[in-house]
Amino acid sequence: MPEPRTADEVTLSAVVGSETFRRALEYARSGAVLSTQTAPSNAHAFGEVAGSARTPYSAVAFLSRAADGRLTGFRGSCTCPVHLNCKHSVAVALATVIERSDAPPAATVTPIFAPWERHLLDLVNEPPDADDGSAAIGLQFELTVPLRMNRRPAQPAQIGLRPVVPGKNGQWVRSGISWTGIGYGGSGLTRLPRAQLGLLEEIAALDAASRRSYSYGANPPISLTTFGSRRIWDLLDEAHALGMPFLQANKPPSPVVLVGDPAELQLDLTRVPSGMLLRPQVRSGDETRTLESAVLTGSPAHGIAWWSDDDGGRAPLYLARLATTVPPSVRTIVDQAELTVPAEQEERFFSRYYPALRERVS
Repeated sequence: MPEPRTADEVTLSAVVGSETFRRALEYARSGAVLSTQTAPSNAHAFGEVAGSARTPYSAVAFLSRAADGRLTGFRGSCTCPVHLNCKHSVAVALATVIERSDAPPAATVTPIFAPWERHLLDLVNEPPDADDGSAAIGLQFELTVPLRMNRRPAQPAQIGLRPVVPGKNGQWVRSGISWTGIGYGGSGLTRLPRAQLGLLEEIAALDAASRRSYSYGANPPISLTTFGSRRIWDLLDEAHALGMPFLQANKPPSPVVLVGDPAELQLDLTRVPSGMLLRPQVRSGDETRTLESAVLTGSPAHGIAWWSDDDGGRAPLYLARLATTVPPSVRTIVDQAELTVPAEQEERFFSRYYPALRERVS
């Protein structure tokens, strides 16, 4: 069994347990950690780790270090079924630690933590939260709906996500906080609640780990439309539980509703005088809605957002995770809101396309 060799590895083993540490160290040594990136502050690292799935897992390791650089705390998140403090996130941390040339040797460590101490480490390693009077962080959802041509959108809608804080006049503002600052430990964030910042760090790291291209600008939002990891829905649930406000970007901000039950995408086929009308529907709980305007989120789609166009831009934005992922071939139907099959072409629709639709969507 591999034994911890450095002070950092000893700490990791004590926090996550010897078995998880052993398996993670084997992953790190065997090259299963395909890539890693570490923030300049060493506050977190993320990478892709080859596992039992066909595609690599995206894992994030949040590291706490003492003034002399020693590892003092660890928290891991991953897209694998275990999610928290799994071998993949520990392997990312180990790969980062092993790459450090200034890690002190294990011989300088005093004792290994006793078994009872492992259950109390978070109490002393977790940074204190901000005072009760500190400002809260909100999540702003920027819905961009292209102009319609002949009742159909020229392009799919887009949803951007960014953090905001209360301004001096009571309105939510972007200044003073950004995904870039959160991801790299920007200054001026210590006044904000630690639990909320930690959650936003995880969103930023997951987004960076799954993106294949990068946005440029002073304060770009994260795209929910292309967000690669289903874990975003767990994080949004956690943000809601922490009391973080969800709001749209208009003024005054319209509400954002996070639907609790997983949604199921359906297609409604209705006969009209001109032929057959195909429209997307979403079912959540006991409620089924025909979608006037909607966009799938994620790639492949793991969520859906919908809204009404009949309220002058003041309607709520609804967000829900999908019970099952939706293939890219169905995304066009949702983006178009409705498709009309002329009566003279119904036979071709039912013989060629309808069976494929039934396989992919209920």
